[in-house]
Amino acid sequence: MIVFHYIHKQHLSTLLPIYNALKDHTPCKIYYGTRLKHISEWAITSYVFLIKENTHQRYIWHHHGIYPFKGDLPSLYHNKAEYLLVASSWFKERFIKKGIKEEKIKVIGYPKLDVLINNYDKLRELTISRFNNLDNPIVLYTPSWLGTRIEADKTEILLKKLSKELQFSLIIKRHETSNVRLNTKDAIYLDSKENIVPYYTIADILITDISSTAFEFAHLDRPIIQVKDNIKSILPKHVLIENEEYLSEGLTDIGIRCYRTELKEAIRRSIDNPEEYSDNRKKWVNRINIPDGKSTERAISEIMKIVEDKA
Repeated sequence: MIVFHYIHKQHLSTLLPIYNALKDHTPCKIYYGTRLKHISEWAITSYVFLIKENTHQRYIWHHHGIYPFKGDLPSLYHNKAEYLLVASSWFKERFIKKGIKEEKIKVIGYPKLDVLINNYDKLRELTISRFNNLDNPIVLYTPSWLGTRIEADKTEILLKKLSKELQFSLIIKRHETSNVRLNTKDAIYLDSKENIVPYYTIADILITDISSTAFEFAHLDRPIIQVKDNIKSILPKHVLIENEEYLSEGLTDIGIRCYRTELKEAIRRSIDNPEEYSDNRKKWVNRINIPDGKSTERAISEIMKIVEDKA
């Protein structure tokens, strides 16, 4: 029996593609919570601190988000996992530099996005059918859990105002840890526990802060705006990776980085010139993933090797 263990419901979308494919090969179970009650030989988790809490369990760790920040880089608890499934060689190199043994690291890609790569047209068609009157450009706002709620709320209020002025449709998906709906006017709210991937297909612009949604959305090569105000109170302590050339104030060069006062102009730029930052988006996609739509296949292959070799 292999247990898939997660703590935030949003993490489930990263584990489900592997679970759905693996259950055809071996018995599997999904468990939600901070402590593992269903003891099995192996557990797969995307939340590294569970490894600290359940030291009796044999763990395989898997990315819950493909972003280059401290939360998804090597820590003491990663070292306690017997194996790590990482999204790219770029991540693998950083784990090795931090002391993780190379033989413990398996590069598989990012299974969550296989459906986006392999079934884009069908996914888009199904998603569009859920809405009416989406003739204007669509802006998707996805603040992260690290951002302060007050700052994220201020950005949300401004976006509703700008949606009227600049004539765009606004879709909002808050993180489940801050799932607050200021009001239901002037925006479409998604349930915080819903899988975000289908909504990438209909969005023309993504607005966020340090959320991994930016790096997922980049696979469609569409404009990304990162709002500095959302996270200014937590930088650089919790976000910055020291001495990394690609970070500026906690944000990468994957898209426009701006303060709220600059957001109006940033949206205009993105609508008028969607190709801006295209090279950077492509650079990041190839740096942090293997975007061939076969990540789930590689994950199943590696997991079955691990389980069978260690039986």
